[in-house]
Amino acid sequence: MPGHGPSPWVLPGAGFDEVLDALAPWTRGRRVLVGYSLGARLALSLALRHPGDLRAVVLVGGTPGIEDPAERAQRAAADDALAASIARDGLEAFVERWEALPLFATQREMAPERRAAQRAWRTAHEAGGIAWALSTLSTGRMPPLWEALATAPFAVHAVTGERDEKFTRIAEEMVRRGGGRVVHHRVAGAGHNVALEDPAAVSRVVAGAG
Repeated sequence: MPGHGPSPWVLPGAGFDEVLDALAPWTRGRRVLVGYSLGARLALSLALRHPGDLRAVVLVGGTPGIEDPAERAQRAAADDALAASIARDGLEAFVERWEALPLFATQREMAPERRAAQRAWRTAHEAGGIAWALSTLSTGRMPPLWEALATAPFAVHAVTGERDEKFTRIAEEMVRRGGGRVVHHRVAGAGHNVALEDPAAVSRVVAGAG
């Protein structure tokens, strides 16, 4: 993922679509593109802009974006503030606040060793890369894609945990507006990060999509 990992790939000064253009090779020679959360938004945006050889896109806890311009502006400002907090307070403090969000409440039910592994992975990122990704790839800077769903040249598989009410509602709306191109997979017992909480369920969707 752009901005992630201990040696992150970033594109300073780029806009959302410029990042997509730089990632165009990701869709060449691949049948299925998979993304979770921010990665899901990026995967759908990239696939619609550069469909390449894709047959399907699997979105785990994803959204086609925010349609209202005022709401997009508010979200961009909020994500800029989050990015600034990393520079001010450090990555570990950001991760602690991030993990406390109600969206991730179900993850507190996981075994302590799994939570520790997740925390270690998150804190291994480079602070500047995460800050760049939060700001540049903000939902507020992502062009909304709702109208494009019905004409997508590939199938869209939206995966949500049944306990993730917000993104389950989004997936249901994607099906309603998707012109038959969107399939919703609701995973029993899971919250927002189905890839972490029930990876086998995501693997089954990916295998079926290919």
